[in-house]
Amino acid sequence: MRALALLLGLLTLAACSPRRTASYDAEYLLLEQIDSATMVETTRRGLRATRFEIDNDHRRTLFQHAASAFRFADVPSGPGASLQVAPMIDPRVWKRRSDGAGFEVRCLSSEGDWERLFELSINPAEKPEDRIWHQRQAPLELCSQPTTELELRTHCGPKTNCGADWTAWGNPKVVYPRSLKPRPERLVVLISIDTLRPDRLGLYGGPRPTSPNLDRMAADSVVFETAISSSPWTIPSHATLLTSTYPQVHGAGSKSPLPDSVPKLAEILQSAGWQTAGFVDTPFLNREFGFARGFDHYDDEEAPRGDSRRGARSTRQRLLHWLEEADERPAFIFWHLMDVHGPYGAPAPHGGKFRDATETETADPDERLRFLRRFGIHQYLRLQRYQSFDELLASYDEGIAFVDEVIGEVLDILRATGTYDDAVIAVTSDHGESFLDHDIWVGHGLFLTDDEIRVPLVLKLPGNRWAGRRVPEMVGQIDLAPTLLDAVDVDTPDSFQGRSLISPAPGEAGSLPEIVFGYSSNVRASFLRTSEYKYIGAAEADWKRVASVHLRTRLEVESTLQPLLDEQIYHLREDTAETESLAESTDPEKLQHLRDLLESHAAESAARQDGRPVEEPALSQEAREKLRALGYLD
Repeated sequence: MRALALLLGLLTLAACSPRRTASYDAEYLLLEQIDSATMVETTRRGLRATRFEIDNDHRRTLFQHAASAFRFADVPSGPGASLQVAPMIDPRVWKRRSDGAGFEVRCLSSEGDWERLFELSINPAEKPEDRIWHQRQAPLELCSQPTTELELRTHCGPKTNCGADWTAWGNPKVVYPRSLKPRPERLVVLISIDTLRPDRLGLYGGPRPTSPNLDRMAADSVVFETAISSSPWTIPSHATLLTSTYPQVHGAGSKSPLPDSVPKLAEILQSAGWQTAGFVDTPFLNREFGFARGFDHYDDEEAPRGDSRRGARSTRQRLLHWLEEADERPAFIFWHLMDVHGPYGAPAPHGGKFRDATETETADPDERLRFLRRFGIHQYLRLQRYQSFDELLASYDEGIAFVDEVIGEVLDILRATGTYDDAVIAVTSDHGESFLDHDIWVGHGLFLTDDEIRVPLVLKLPGNRWAGRRVPEMVGQIDLAPTLLDAVDVDTPDSFQGRSLISPAPGEAGSLPEIVFGYSSNVRASFLRTSEYKYIGAAEADWKRVASVHLRTRLEVESTLQPLLDEQIYHLREDTAETESLAESTDPEKLQHLRDLLESHAAESAARQDGRPVEEPALSQEAREKLRALGYLD
């Protein structure tokens, strides 16, 4: 009877999550089609992309010179399809003598006629009420099917020549119904949300409701409360994430790609018969740096001209399209999202949702914001948008809420197809973000304090095993790749330096590292961390180099910078914010022991590197411009 009851229970569980075809809203983003658009009315300038924020609503924007007309071919249409767009005029010309502009959208019908979908005239220079995104939605049922040709046309106002004006189409896209079959029999999804601090998420006790979808997933998952990245910036931290080797071993950086001699997670799964796909949104993770190796499909296409990133909705669409084409073999997906990274903000309905509730006592920027504006490196954050430092934090949180929504859409589709329950899904980040935690800056990439290297780590296992368990002890980002292989019974290679966090069980003896190491290539400093202490070796770069190269200012900051470049020891249980270094009061013998540990780690890393050639990867000029727009390059 007991065996029969168990069998009935298993059958009931299986019936709760049948594998079935699921419907979802697909998106065709016109911003992705700039290069294929056809000019049908002469203009001196073509299309370009950028981002604008109007009334706290941060949108990717297609810029079109007035007056002009462009056509997009093979746009999805038919029942259920609709164009969604928000016209606007470049805010930078609102104060000029502009008399506005007109917008018109047409599509080609099956009879060969041009059908007008809508038209609109606005004049924000004279009408303050026009200084908004003018959201419009137009059904495409009258257009030719299943695809149509779409025309975006703009014209000048009635009084003057608007040749200097740029018309803007905010987030132009076609939404249309699609279906997804549950093809892969097993699924591993690794999601990296760039620049995400764990303490801004609801599941980590964040102050705002930024992450309802990740919070829901966390209820099905193991949450690691103290996950530590091995580097404070993108290339080396992602290399560690995907190879389970420390930065001094893989050596990946802005001038050295990920070496062929270091096996990647994707390669190991590919060799085991898995189909693999990657979707990334920064030039730092492109194939030139070696990250495409091991992926059957690697989507590292650059953002449209004028934009620094494609955005979460673009990579979401490409990910789902790949899943539609996937076969029944087990599948591994690596999904990198850039929308939390600065410049902060989000489109409606998330843009402004937290800033609207932020109280600003004065119309003048507060002291912290004025301080940040003195540093050239903060220019990419567009600080002029904020009246207080709290508004900046709220804007960062809005980006999290937007990414959470997009991830939630994918998770809901996996649930609807019945593939969620048996899937392995990991959500983490490459590094954190400093918000004046040490009175230095807003950013990342330099220092080894936890504000820059502590990351979220949420792991959903097949059958939601250990659902709801929280592990307060320290773990390393380096441990995730072996954990994912363990979860799907694939052997871990000898090259991996991390350990599985689920053997024998999360948080139990044998699954927790005693020490996590790391390295900042920008200040050339190493660290080691235990659950109780962190030791940071003295940086090779002095404060003048850091101030001139990274902070790019002549402001005297020696007294603030130098302590973060000297030898540091923090008692993490008593000083969680790492505000008081104990290096000067530490016993010299103990201090030497910590130095020896770092030297031993460096020697072991060098031994693993022997015989590896290093070739500098090529970054296109366009890629460099995109990295500059994100604050990475001068």
